[in-house]
Parts: sequence; structure tokens; C-alpha cells
Amino acid sequence: MDTRMRKILAFLFVVVIVVLSATAGWGMTAKLSPMLQMWVAGQTPAATVAGLVGSPPGWKITLPVPTGEPIHVLVKLVHPFFGARFLGFPVSVTGGTIIGLRVPVAGLLTLVASPDVVYVEQAWKAHPTLNKSVPAIGANILHAMIPPVTGKGVIIGAVDTGIDYSHRDFRYAATGGGSSKSARILYILDQTGLFNTEYTQAEINSDIANGYGPNAGAVHEKDTNGHGTHVMGIAAGNGSSSSAGFIGVAPGAAIIEVKTTFYTDDILAGVKYIFDKAAALGMPAVVNLSLGGQDGPHDGTSLFEQKLAQLALGPTMTGAGRVVVVSAGNEGDQMIHVGRTLHGNAYTFSLVPSNGSLNFSLWYPGNSVFTLTVTPPGGTPLTVPTGSSDSTAVAAGSVYVNNAAEGNNPNNGDNEAVVNLSRLTTTTPWV
Repeated sequence: MDTRMRKILAFLFVVVIVVLSATAGWGMTAKLSPMLQMWVAGQTPAATVAGLVGSPPGWKITLPVPTGEPIHVLVKLVHPFFGARFLGFPVSVTGGTIIGLRVPVAGLLTLVASPDVVYVEQAWKAHPTLNKSVPAIGANILHAMIPPVTGKGVIIGAVDTGIDYSHRDFRYAATGGGSSKSARILYILDQTGLFNTEYTQAEINSDIANGYGPNAGAVHEKDTNGHGTHVMGIAAGNGSSSSAGFIGVAPGAAIIEVKTTFYTDDILAGVKYIFDKAAALGMPAVVNLSLGGQDGPHDGTSLFEQKLAQLALGPTMTGAGRVVVVSAGNEGDQMIHVGRTLHGNAYTFSLVPSNGSLNFSLWYPGNSVFTLTVTPPGGTPLTVPTGSSDSTAVAAGSVYVNNAAEGNNPNNGDNEAVVNLSRLTTTTPWV
């Protein structure tokens, strides 16, 4: 074999190794949700993407990606994990096979490379919702029973915007015409600072007795939004501050409040905190989540929903003494969903952006093949078949489509197509 032939064979060997490495890396990102796949490809330099992620040739990314602060993610593991750090990243909610992490976008490559990681999804932000009232659910009938059913001996917890701990509705009822200064609030956990801050019933009682507010004393807690106080007033207010005698559903219950960031990993950590405190006190607990969000498949298989189910079941896997209550129906009148049954035909709908960016997901059966076409205003249609992704930029903005590029979602076996519109310059509909 002459020298020229050896050089050719050596070059071909190197090319095969590079292609195999890229293909293997590209497969690893199947552990990431489509949105995280987009962020990884968008932030990582092209050479690194080709070497580590295995981006296919010609893959175009023209979209902004998160920078600066670490992103919130939920990670499903092969085995249960208990600890403060996983692969060097801080853990926001631990225990069980689903944990919450804070990682830089580049850190996602470390996660997917681990054989212990099954799937990673971004932690989305929920938002507070509320539209229930005591008479609507017949709680007033329970209050009139003999003996009355008021929630005494039960903990009502909420993960929300916080609570006005000085509010008289959250104190034990006064006797003899006096004014009680003893709070029914056992704990407050504030997740919104640099570190989680916990306030105890003793600290709350001391500040109430001394007439301190949130700017003095030991408890520096404010509900500047008011939603959490509103929710807890309906759930557990005893009417002490109501001249009309309005009371909540369980006016005799003890209270634990978590002021949250509304990221799903922090919400889960808040739910776990309430159940852990209740277990330590030997009391049953009901956790209320008057929160809304439209991310995920809406079938109970997202990591957020799976972890809520795990927390509700508890260590005994029976759910004894544990209930999670979630609001529903508050956004039923909003045009935020679209659906159609297709049998070889097509369906067209339009989106009207209200600001500079827009994200949405389309879910369809894992054994189906759908081609997705996005037509920018005044631009050339972008067509993306099942199992691929693509992007383009036009005068009206940028569009990225991931049509189940990595195959079926491992949580439910369905296909998820993600469409991201960014850098939008007009409110003209996209089709």
C-alpha cells in the first residue's frame, strides 16, 4: 500500500469517527425538551455544536437564548436522588426520581451526557388564578353542622404570592370580646430572595404582640401582590376582620404559606416543604395551588405533574393525610388552544402576536406523521416534516420549528412540535 493510499484511508477513518460522534451527540439531546434543544443549539458556538451536540449540517439558529442567570429545569433520573447538588449544580427540589436544578444553558450538555438522566424539561412560570367562593361550593353548610366542620386539626398550605401575616383573619378567634394576637400561621417560607427564608409561628406572634410590621421585627414578609392573602382568606380566613361576617372554607385550620417565584421547580419545593412540616407535626395537610399555566401536554405526564403526584402520594405511597388542590377553568374563555382531528388532510390556523415573541406547542400521537408549515407575513413558508427542525429569519421576525426532531416524548410517547417566533416587528398574523 503506497503512502498516498494510506493518507486517503486515514482521512476517511477520521471522517467516519467525526460523523459517528456527531450522530451520537445529536441523539443525546433527545433527553432535552424541544425548547431546551433550541436553547442549547442557539447558545453553543457552531463548532462546539458540531462536536458535542452533533447538529446536522446546515442547521440554522437565529433565535435569542437565555443568558446570564441559570435557567430553572426539572430532571427525571433513573434512580431517586437526595442531595443539595447534582453533577455540581444546585438542587432546588430533591427527593424521588424528579428533581429541580438551576443550570446555565451550557450545563444542559453535562446533564444529557449523564447515564443517570432520563429527561430534562424547562421549568415554566405559572401565574396566580382564583375564581372560587365559599357559597359556591357549599362550605357554609359544613360550618352549620353540629359539631361544625371548620378544618380544625388540619393544615392548609398555599404556594402563592405570600401572605399578610398581621391580618386578623389569620389569628385564632378572640374570646371575651378581646383581640387575639396569636397567629394561626405556623410557618412562612419565602423563596423569592437570594436564599430561602423561613419564619416561625413564635416569630410571627412576637411581631404581632409588639405591633411590628414587615419593615421591623423578625418577620420581613410582604404580600405586595395580594393574591396569596386573598387565596388564603378564602381558604382559611375566620372573618375576624369582616364586618359582613365573611369567612373562608376552613376557618379553624392552621396555616403554612410559601411565597414563590412561580417557577415549577420552586412550586414543587414549596409543596414538599408544607407536607414535610405537616408530617413532622403529625397533621394532615391540604396544599392549594391557585396558579395557572399552559405549558406541557395536559395529560398528567409532564415532570411537574408527575412530581406533584409523587408528593401527594407521600413516602407511604398511599396519599394518606395529603391533598393537592389546583385551580382550573380560569382561562377557559381565552383563545389559547387550537385542535383538529386530521385524516390525511390539512388544517390552517393563524397566530396574532401581541408582543415581540411567542411560543407554542402542538402535540399529536407518536405513531402519526404531520408536516408543519409556518408562513411569515410577506415571507416564504417554512415547512418542517416530523422528525426534523429548521428556522428562518424574515423582515417580520424569526421562526424556529422543532417537529419532534428527536422522536417521541419519553414521558407519554407522543410527538411534540414547538414553534418559536421571536424578534417580531409587526402584529400581522402568522399562518
